[in-house]
Amino acid sequence: MTGVSASTAGGAHAGGVHGASRGTPAVRQAGVWNIGRELYGEADHAELPLPDELHPDAATHRRMGERFAALAFAPDGPFATRP
Repeated sequence: MTGVSASTAGGAHAGGVHGASRGTPAVRQAGVWNIGRELYGEADHAELPLPDELHPDAATHRRMGERFAALAFAPDGPFATRP
């Protein structure tokens, strides 16, 4: 995947937690909610490449924000309203 490193796309990071696999909305390990590839993945890079290969533009930020909100506020998400 050109222009998207494993760390920026939800891959391994300093904490050793790996990103979500295809079809999995999020990975929760050791209290970390790692959803990088769910927010921006290979298909997104093909459609909306990062202009400087690091920072998203406005359209990409919007897409990532919409996906984050859908995942974070889902019934099983970390910001879900609990009864």
